[in-house]
Amino acid sequence: MIGSDAQRKTVLRSDVAAPEVVLFDDPTAWNRYVREHPQGTFYHRFEWLPLIARVFRHRVLPYAAVADARIVGVLPLVYIRSKFFGRVFASMPYVNYGG
Repeated sequence: MIGSDAQRKTVLRSDVAAPEVVLFDDPTAWNRYVREHPQGTFYHRFEWLPLIARVFRHRVLPYAAVADARIVGVLPLVYIRSKFFGRVFASMPYVNYGG
């Protein structure tokens, strides 16, 4: 248990730009980020999104967090309309990893 005197502190640095979350359409940059990230998997690759769109007819939204003109995070979202579950966003449905 953390003692009462130990608290988290947020440090704001003026030399680091806050990331901006944007729809991203550069597969090469996306895949480079995934390849270089220690937790990146095959299922994080950009190619999965158009495949899911084509095969399952879901809308895909490749979001990336960008700071200082480089990717600092990716969020591959899929919009699913289901009779059973309603309308939901999922990160890489139908695969075991990547969400």
